[in-house]
Amino acid sequence: MEEIHKRKAEVKRAKMLSDQSEARRQRNRDARRRREERINAKLEEFLKRTEVAPEPAKEAVAEPAAKPKTEVKEKKEKKSKK
Repeated sequence: MEEIHKRKAEVKRAKMLSDQSEARRQRNRDARRRREERINAKLEEFLKRTEVAPEPAKEAVAEPAAKPKTEVKEKKEKKSKK
């Protein structure tokens, strides 16, 4: 009789461990899916912000390019006055 009880306990223990490991795998899958969704949402938000931002950035880049030209003209004018 003890043999039967030992076998049943062993089977029950094996099933419990396999259930625990499957639950752990499922939690990890869910966490991985949530993490991926969060990263994709951040990426989409970043892309939306960068689509609007390039226009002002181009204007800001154009302004500094104009300044060196005026400085060059001023230097030429100073040299010509001497």
